[in-house]
Amino acid sequence: MTNPQEVIDALNDLLQQNVDARQGYEKARSDVEQSILESYLTDKVVQRQAFIEAITQEIITLGGSAKRETTVKGSLHHSWIDIKSALSSNDEEAVFEECVRGEKNSLKTYNKLLENTSWPASTKTMVLRQRDQINADLERADAMADALN
Repeated sequence: MTNPQEVIDALNDLLQQNVDARQGYEKARSDVEQSILESYLTDKVVQRQAFIEAITQEIITLGGSAKRETTVKGSLHHSWIDIKSALSSNDEEAVFEECVRGEKNSLKTYNKLLENTSWPASTKTMVLRQRDQINADLERADAMADALN
C-alpha cells in the first residue's frame, strides 16, 4: 500500500484544483447571461463544492489536514479567462470554451490519479466517482456547444 502521506498529498493537490475550479465557475457564472450556460455553471459550482467536501473528508479520514486554498496556477487561469473573454467577439462562447478546457485538464488529473492501484479502496472509489461525473459533464458540454453557437 502507498504511504498514507503520499495519498494525502495527492488528495490535497486534487482538493486545491477543485477549489480553483469552483472559483473559476463562480467567476464565469457572473460573466454570462444565457440561461443555459448560467445553469450549467451553477451546476458545476455545486458539483465542485461537493467534490471539495468529499475530498476533505477523505483526507481527514486518512489522518491528514485539508488545504483548501487556491493556487497561483488557478488564479492565472481565471485571469486568462478574463483576458480571452475581453478579446473575443463572443464572450460567453470564449468563457464556455475555457471551462471545457479546464474540465478536460481535470479529467486528465483524475485519470492519472486512478493509475495508482495501491490507494485505499475508499479513496479510489471517491476519485473514480468524481472522474465519471466530470466525464459525463464533458459529454453534456459537447451537446451544449451546438446550442450556444
